[in-house]
Amino acid sequence: GNRIQVTADKPLSVSTYQQWLGNGELARHLPVEAWGRDYYTMNFYQDRYGSSGQGYKYRPGQIVVVAAYDNTVVSWSPVGATEQGRDHPSVTKKGTGIVELRKGETFLIKSKISDPPDAYNKDWVTDLSGTAIRSSRPVGVISGHTKVAIMRYPDVLPPTGMFATEAHFVRNNVHDAMLPIEMAGTEFVTVPAMYTSARVTGLNNTQFGIDDDRGDVVRFVALEDNMTIQSMRQNGDGFKNIVKLNKGETWVETTVEFATLWKSDKPVLVGQYGKSYAEILPPTFGVNGDKGEKPLGHPTVKSGMPMLQYIPSVDRWVNYAVFRSPEGTDNFFNIVFKTEDVGKIKVDGRGLNSAFGGSMRPLQGSPYSYIRTPIGAGDHVVESVSEDIKWMAWTYGSLDGLQQGRAYGTPVAIDLAMPCDDSLDGKETIVCGDVEATAKILPEDVECGHIFAIYAEGLNNYELVVDEAFSSGDPRAKFWVNVLDKTKDAEANILVISRSGKFVRKTYTYIADKIAWEPKSINF
Repeated sequence: GNRIQVTADKPLSVSTYQQWLGNGELARHLPVEAWGRDYYTMNFYQDRYGSSGQGYKYRPGQIVVVAAYDNTVVSWSPVGATEQGRDHPSVTKKGTGIVELRKGETFLIKSKISDPPDAYNKDWVTDLSGTAIRSSRPVGVISGHTKVAIMRYPDVLPPTGMFATEAHFVRNNVHDAMLPIEMAGTEFVTVPAMYTSARVTGLNNTQFGIDDDRGDVVRFVALEDNMTIQSMRQNGDGFKNIVKLNKGETWVETTVEFATLWKSDKPVLVGQYGKSYAEILPPTFGVNGDKGEKPLGHPTVKSGMPMLQYIPSVDRWVNYAVFRSPEGTDNFFNIVFKTEDVGKIKVDGRGLNSAFGGSMRPLQGSPYSYIRTPIGAGDHVVESVSEDIKWMAWTYGSLDGLQQGRAYGTPVAIDLAMPCDDSLDGKETIVCGDVEATAKILPEDVECGHIFAIYAEGLNNYELVVDEAFSSGDPRAKFWVNVLDKTKDAEANILVISRSGKFVRKTYTYIADKIAWEPKSINF
């Protein structure tokens, strides 16, 4: 029903992809071990489509909280009123809602439709972005919108005439996983989304009720007071100040047409929205006898949908990733890297130079370059020739045209490590091959020290049992490594990893007692 649990004996990555005509998004999820207790969300304002005759459909922003542990107490402080549900009353703007979740439960938070509904429609005051999520144990947060156009679009398209229909085809359920505040950063690079040549922007204007459809929307969420955001000038001639924000405040740049280097003097969370698209095509005309031309059809609309993807900071860039580009969609790939590293990164076994060299563009005033390129459907691997070569990439796509479409976008990977001057220590007791062990972070008073995960790299006639009370992020953890069959030999390789990336690898071996008779028979 409300959640799917995926487990494995070794680390893996998981994405969810919605693919049907009229909706579609892709989210790359954080593993439970990387979940946090503090989040701020990214959404968008209340939207609507339809007509007064057929009825308007009002659509709010939404947030989903996922629990992995029992007795998880979650509170949320929305920047706008949230809707009443079966399990909880409405929460007012700047109020606080509280709910307790069990392992595997999800909780949906939706923005309350304004009263009257059209009072603040498509108005930033209905945007849930910046809503604070707090929890007693780690949770996952997916945030976005039920169905929105980005930016503002008419309720019907074509905007006038007898063939006008509800404009759901320029609206999408945009969403992505949210990063906990520990993964915020101060330096980011955004690269505009790419589309097929069929998407021609900059032609529509406000006479159709369509906002500027060029470029992307980039959103910033501040985590501290008096935080300043800057962007590099397009000619590379230094940074310019964009805005100063306080804790929990958000800011959107609504038309970002160029790859941009952003900096902040305090940690910030960043997201990027691809925009909606609509091109209104006039009817064709034919000859109507001696009466001249007559319309042969009616105005039609070529359209495309928006998407949302989070932007990892430069210190969360990676050296390896795998991802899949879906079938039935125009797929694209953006990657940003240090210019000097272009020959040290491979995509599907080919160097960037040979695979996409002609698409490389420098980011003026910075050490970075980027590539935007179409990419084929199927599985792809991006890897560096050495671990110290870092980059960031996004997989995204859309299906534009006269048909019902869809869109998606997400990063291909993110570095989950938390910088900390810590170390791992532990003690163990072994009885007849069975191990009882405790791992802990040292020094014990270091605030940034957390255990990330405990897992088995290999088990032969052993089982690993981790204490159910352990949550990723705790400073200590108990675990047991038990022999399954005492009559047989056993071996286990156990890895304990801290949030800072440090690890301890332990190998446990059990030699079974063996009884042999000599001689094997006696002739009485």
